[in-house]
Formats: sequence, C-alpha cells, structure tokens
Amino acid sequence: MKHYISILFISLFLVPNIQLSAQNQGNRNQKENRRKNHFEWFVAERQKFLTKETGMTENEAKQFFPLYNEMQEKKFSLNMEVHKEIRQLKNKESVSESDYARLVNALDEIPVKEAKLTKEYSEKFKKILSAEKLFKFKLAEGRFTREVLNKPPQNNMPPKDQSDNQKESPNKRPNIRQSASDHK
Repeated sequence: MKHYISILFISLFLVPNIQLSAQNQGNRNQKENRRKNHFEWFVAERQKFLTKETGMTENEAKQFFPLYNEMQEKKFSLNMEVHKEIRQLKNKESVSESDYARLVNALDEIPVKEAKLTKEYSEKFKKILSAEKLFKFKLAEGRFTREVLNKPPQNNMPPKDQSDNQKESPNKRPNIRQSASDHK
C-alpha cells in the first residue's frame, strides 16, 4: 500500500513539474527564436534601405555589407563588454569608489573606440564605394534608424510566425493604431 501511495505522490507532484519545466524551456526557445528572427529581419531591412538610398550596385553591396556588418558586430561587442561589467557590479555586495570610476572610464571610452572603428572601416569602405555613395550611406544610416524608431511597433516588426498567431486569444481586442491606419 505504501508503494502505491508513493507512486501516486510522485505522479501528482513530479509529472506536472516536469511539464512546467519543459513548457518554460519551450517559451525561452520561442522568445530566443523571435529575437533572432527580429534581428535578421532588421539587418535585411537595413541593408535593403541603405542599398536603395545610396544607389549601390549589387556587386558593391555584396562587397560592402559583410565589412559593414563586421564593424557593427565589433561595436556591439564593445558595448557588451562594458554592460557585462555593469551587471557584475550590480551583483557585488559592496561597490567601491574605484569600481565606479573604472566603469565611468569604460563608458567614456566606448564612443572613442567606436569612432576609431568607424574611421578604420571608412578607409576600407572607400575602396568599395565612391565618396558620393559613402556620403549618401552615412546620411541614410541615420535616416534609417530614425524611421524605424518613429514607426508604430506593428509596422516595424517582422511578420509573426503562424504558431504565434494560433496562440493569440480570439477575444483579443484589435490594435487601435492598426485599425485606424487600415481605414486610411
């Protein structure tokens, strides 16, 4: 009898926990996939916009964007290094004045290091693009960021996966911005 009670106890408490754990892992994977899809969409949209705005040929774009993406990854890494240090500082029980000073200096150095990277890669870009196209590119790069940030969220996101649409509640209220823009 004790054996049956033990099995019943285990099945009542252990099995739901296993299912919750698997469900949480699935949610994390889904969020990570969505984040990755959004980043890939953003990079593709940026490349399409910048190619059009600068008048790059297909050959120029094939040579230019791998270098540009490399530069962007290096800039991103610079920022991530400092933000990793900030997270570590937040987890410390006691933070000294010298810790804060070190981080302030690291934050101040980011724009300097990014400027050096930009200058270094500009020299490489000049071998691919004319000065006119490079100038147009630099202007279009800022314009793209402003346009993406100024668009309503539903217009600057990649299309949702079918699996995401199935999970939405049928009682969900319509997005007012989207409804208004549909009627224009």
